[in-house]
Amino acid sequence: MEADIAAVEIRINDASYPINDTNDNKVPDNSDDIEYRTQITRLRRRLKWYFYEAFKFKTGTCYFHLLPLFFFLMHLVKVGLITSQMFNFGNDRANFSNVVSRGHLALRHLFLKGWDATWETLPYPPAHGDFAVYTIDDLVAGINFAVQRYYNAEKDSIGFYERLPTDKLEIKIMYFEFPGFSETEASSGIAIRERVIAVNASLSEALDQQTGDKTYTFDILKGFNQSNITKPIKKLLATYINFQIHSVRVLEAASKAQCLRIKGKVMFTDLDNNGQVNVELETVTTRIRCSEMNYSLPEPVLENTSQSTAAAVVALSVLSLLAACYNISWGVVAFYQTKSFMVRYYKKLFMPINKDETDLPRSEYLRFLKIWEILILGADVMNIIGSAALFEIENKNFELSTLDSYAVVLGIGCLLTWFTLLRFFKFHNKFHILFNTIYKAFGNVVAYMMCVAILFVGFWICGYVVIGPYHVKFSSPTTAMGTLFSAIYGDEVFATMAMLDASKTSKYVFWFTRVYMGLFVSIFTVVVINLLVAIFLSAYESIREYYKQSPKDRDLGPVEKTLRKFLTTEDQERSSLRDSIYDLMKDSDNRSTEEKAFRTELLKIVRVDRTPDRVRILMPRTLKAFMEMDEDGKGVVNCRCLKCEIAFIWWRNN
Repeated sequence: MEADIAAVEIRINDASYPINDTNDNKVPDNSDDIEYRTQITRLRRRLKWYFYEAFKFKTGTCYFHLLPLFFFLMHLVKVGLITSQMFNFGNDRANFSNVVSRGHLALRHLFLKGWDATWETLPYPPAHGDFAVYTIDDLVAGINFAVQRYYNAEKDSIGFYERLPTDKLEIKIMYFEFPGFSETEASSGIAIRERVIAVNASLSEALDQQTGDKTYTFDILKGFNQSNITKPIKKLLATYINFQIHSVRVLEAASKAQCLRIKGKVMFTDLDNNGQVNVELETVTTRIRCSEMNYSLPEPVLENTSQSTAAAVVALSVLSLLAACYNISWGVVAFYQTKSFMVRYYKKLFMPINKDETDLPRSEYLRFLKIWEILILGADVMNIIGSAALFEIENKNFELSTLDSYAVVLGIGCLLTWFTLLRFFKFHNKFHILFNTIYKAFGNVVAYMMCVAILFVGFWICGYVVIGPYHVKFSSPTTAMGTLFSAIYGDEVFATMAMLDASKTSKYVFWFTRVYMGLFVSIFTVVVINLLVAIFLSAYESIREYYKQSPKDRDLGPVEKTLRKFLTTEDQERSSLRDSIYDLMKDSDNRSTEEKAFRTELLKIVRVDRTPDRVRILMPRTLKAFMEMDEDGKGVVNCRCLKCEIAFIWWRNN
């Protein structure tokens, strides 16, 4: 589409403004309207202040804009500090995660009867089923084993565990009743009941004569009898053993200790009463001060994370946040000033042929919206919140989930900070081709992906409903979606089909799975992905062709570009073209429909006066063209910062 344009007079054979001058966008100096010229100069200066970047590369010269250059250097320092903080915090979080996960594994071996190392591997698909019990004796033995191990943990475990006076154990059961199978008068239907079993009535202790330690034994059946529950095992839906215990972990490398409070739950669940009682252990480990356990020990909170680094990150992020707010505010002011100026002077400056044309295109005003500044706001807010939280953690207890939440906030802040660093690479198209390509292809990609998403959702729902009961990879909506995404990116299709439980599957589902996976892979890997790549390649080629043109011709259509080329070159052939244009523009009568249509298009590009040598070229109707109207072509960019004229540092690209 040809660019919208506005008029700037350039007279042929005029000594002051020759038609073949390479700078055809200068403002004539013969204007008597001082206020008008003052308003133009002031607005151009403000727009340059807002739109110019830290670097600018033009005609083999690189220019530096001092204030944006300062923010660029500050951003580099901030990126370095945030990256260092992320690595240090990540190491501390990983160390605490290892403490928690290894402690959880030790408690599984300690509290779960029959647990061994084979259950600790994570093969996919799993080599065995759920960790469960299937007989009354195994269930009773498992409950008794867990309770006994809790009370004997200080004596039997290798790790340092201690039961404080505040540490308790509670057994809660969930069971069902219905008429004819109840010790109460159940009227009708099934009643789900919960009850707490007294531990002390079922707990026995004995003194070891050799060591002097107490040894505890437990029998859950005694608790059932005391609670007057008949046939309790047959009615059980779930048994929960809730406990709390404390522990101390010594860190050899730092010669320090971590004191922990562990809240756990051993679960025996058979919620659908099918005879398979799944056994699981859940724990929540909290780092506490050792003084709560009456110990005076050197204890690191976050050994590698530096509060001075966090303070520096907060300070730089606050400064960057204020700068982003200033830029956004300045953009709003510049927008309204530009709008006000165009309302007042648009026709005088651009001389449009259409009387209803009174302002710049809406697309030009969208340039005032800087997405980069919004991303910077988000990054700085995340960095401030995450870094400030590192100060609080020194004075409070925390869990691994607390560090996880900090890691998410800091991670998003770090990602956005690195991402926004790319905005300083806009000074040359070779460094900004990624975003130009994405911007060019964005509309086509969104429309294309909407169609692909509809197709994908259909495959996803169909696969989950049909294959889910017989295939571990489709057993839930989330795993089904993950399986389909993995298939798109190269997951082994044969293994996916081979994992189908053929012994439980009907022939309909068996053959459906083969056809389903083959069709999905064919459509999404052969067609969808390749078409998506083709869209980006097409956008990339368009961007390459765009930047091969001279900067002043990039936003022009082919007709306008050709006419400008002819009209700005002085030779006999070009003069004949000017004469033809002059005749066509001056005499609108007795013209064919095609000539009148062509004349209408020419009115967007040229104007004519009394003689053929007074053909005037028009300037693109863009903010960029408006800002560069006073460029003097000497390689010096003038921003008149703080009402001072400053020549910036530059070098030539040899």
